[in-house]
Amino acid sequence: MDQEESWYVGDRQLKHQETPETISASSETELKAGSYTLTKQSDNVVKVNDGEFYLYRKAGATGVLTGMIGTGNDAAASARALGSIAGIKNIVRNLGNSSNTEEFTVQPNTPFETPPSIIPGDSYTVETQIMMTDGTVKDGPVVEVTPKTERDDLGTISLTDKPYNFKVMGRINSLSAYSYIGQSYLLDIQVKNIGTEDSYGTTYEFPPQESGVTITDDNVNRRLGTIEPGIEKNISVSVRFDTVGTGDYEDARVKVWIRDINNGVWEDSITLRFYRKSTTFNFASVDMPVYGVVLSPEKSGTYFGTRGGTGGLYTTSLVMPYRSNGYVVSLSRATANTETVYSIGVGVETAARTAMDSFNDTAIFEPNNEETLATDMAIGTSIISYIHKNDVDFFRLRSDAVIGLVSFSPAPGTYAGSQTVTMTTNTSGATIRYTTDGSTPTSTYGTVYSGALTVSATQTIKAIEYKAGMTNSGVASAMYVISAIGTTTSNPNIGTLINVPAGTFQRDSVSTNTSRVSAFRMSKREITRAQFSSILGTDPSSSTNSSGTSDPVQQVNWYHSIAFCNKLSIAEGLTPVYSVSGVTFATLTYASIPISTNSTWDAASANWSANGYRLPTEMEWMWAAMGATAGSTGYLKAFAGSTGTNAIDEYAWYSLNSSSNTHPVGTKLPNELGLYDMSGNVAEWIWDWYGAFPAGALTDYRGATTGSKRVLRGGCFASHASYATVALRTNNQALYDLNMNGFRVVRNP
Repeated sequence: MDQEESWYVGDRQLKHQETPETISASSETELKAGSYTLTKQSDNVVKVNDGEFYLYRKAGATGVLTGMIGTGNDAAASARALGSIAGIKNIVRNLGNSSNTEEFTVQPNTPFETPPSIIPGDSYTVETQIMMTDGTVKDGPVVEVTPKTERDDLGTISLTDKPYNFKVMGRINSLSAYSYIGQSYLLDIQVKNIGTEDSYGTTYEFPPQESGVTITDDNVNRRLGTIEPGIEKNISVSVRFDTVGTGDYEDARVKVWIRDINNGVWEDSITLRFYRKSTTFNFASVDMPVYGVVLSPEKSGTYFGTRGGTGGLYTTSLVMPYRSNGYVVSLSRATANTETVYSIGVGVETAARTAMDSFNDTAIFEPNNEETLATDMAIGTSIISYIHKNDVDFFRLRSDAVIGLVSFSPAPGTYAGSQTVTMTTNTSGATIRYTTDGSTPTSTYGTVYSGALTVSATQTIKAIEYKAGMTNSGVASAMYVISAIGTTTSNPNIGTLINVPAGTFQRDSVSTNTSRVSAFRMSKREITRAQFSSILGTDPSSSTNSSGTSDPVQQVNWYHSIAFCNKLSIAEGLTPVYSVSGVTFATLTYASIPISTNSTWDAASANWSANGYRLPTEMEWMWAAMGATAGSTGYLKAFAGSTGTNAIDEYAWYSLNSSSNTHPVGTKLPNELGLYDMSGNVAEWIWDWYGAFPAGALTDYRGATTGSKRVLRGGCFASHASYATVALRTNNQALYDLNMNGFRVVRNP
């Protein structure tokens, strides 16, 4: 262990620094090749010859490779052009060891997982063969990948009949081999053309990301230009992951879209591992160096050796991710027959030099020269011991020095009435502190938990537990939404209104960007052609793109939408919300509503306390679309009503199922609140001017104060499925009365 060298055993050969030696004899504990005799010291350490030196296993455990052979997004049409596919044969081949090859068959758009034989750090090819129902076989894409962890995801390999195709790979560019939650890193992304012809006018974009993932991209045009076959184009962005789970690490997906010159989209992803926190290993030895390896729970090793020698003291440090099921530290001495004093400090400094000089217990930790006999150590402690040339010492870190997360009961969620919430510590003798105002508790800040809390209104509880001599837990967060979800009121002019409760939710991937909305009522369905005509006397909709008057009204601009709201309020004897200088809505006719940009109408004001009808604000629409639930993850929903496993075709009319027409409102399934067509059918006008959201917590946010375009939400019958997401924002000038634009209305409770 006194130097870093490459040794490889496999295929009846031993390779030392790439020089092959034929294996002449072998048993379960010993192997001979050339001038070398390798004797098993433990599962992960081998002695070479008679203690001449020791080797540790660099990749001790095998893992799996996951991914998907996809035909999704706009590449779907191209994939269908391939014909009727019976299955996809995958051949995963280790480029350095031909015996490490796996073959298996999957169906398109079905996640796959290889057998557990993948060696992290080795390079593999993933070859695909498309098996057709007529018995023919077509060559599919070939991708090269080097798995980094014991469970690595290669994203999506797209099937297409186009002559070009894309694969996205990426890695964090950092001096450290590890990435940690809550820190920003440079992410280098490679976009490779794995097709056979040039791709011209290629661009990229980042769709809405999973919870906790934040991408900062300073590239303005996001153009990749022409990508030749086999050529990679590089992108560098900033990535950060902020979601703290209950485990030692989180595997986060960064989603990337590649768009070709014909507007076809390839969706791919990069999986990155972020650790919760780090552990520092400090090593010191007297008079001569010691060498060793820190073995992770996955049996991958990190080499170290003490260095320096100033005053006879050799030192070094390693910063490794914290692991609750512990590391094993193995040390050896390879250059002297005398005993060497050394010290290990985990999370603390090593023992003082004076203590090492006076230490004389040579047998204090013996026997510990086998992994099964490893001496236990706790984080926050240090030890002193001796080691000899022909000795190997093992130490195992205990995980009981770190506190787990606070547990909540009942589980966070939406409830129809007050809840009694209890918090439970996972460590005997630990203290819990909590907050209910959105601030972060610490071991010195927050209320000390002493008994159950009564939660009678929507509230987020954050809690931490701590104990002297132990590492504090992470912050656990629980949001309780207290409401009367699902109650309705009826209306003779526009049908049912759904009561949407007040609540707080996370609006994007930054955990501190929260929005609070007050309770309101929203029309259960989009305003139909018949309803619009009954109030304004005209149906402006295009019949070419509509199946009838029960379809949502379309070809209405933003001015038409607010006019309808006021006219409906007047018809029902309610106080109109909107005021436009010089306009009397009681006598306003459809023909007098502007169809070109109108600065007077653009300056419309709203009386937010009025009891009449209005357009939803963007935050109201978003909260309602996510079902007024899942406050920290609802913005990630692929469509209104999505559970992550159900299909968009059951909930939305969009480009792949609409036949380029709108359809009667309410004919797809509703979301959790009972609202129909929040995704698809027609894009819905929103009150807000389009603009960047302010950072941080917002309450009843009503958009930018000025702008040139108004917000539209939800996607439409002609748009791609990606426009149906809860997070996606679109916009247009208020004058545009396109055949894909409509609206729904809301009222105060």
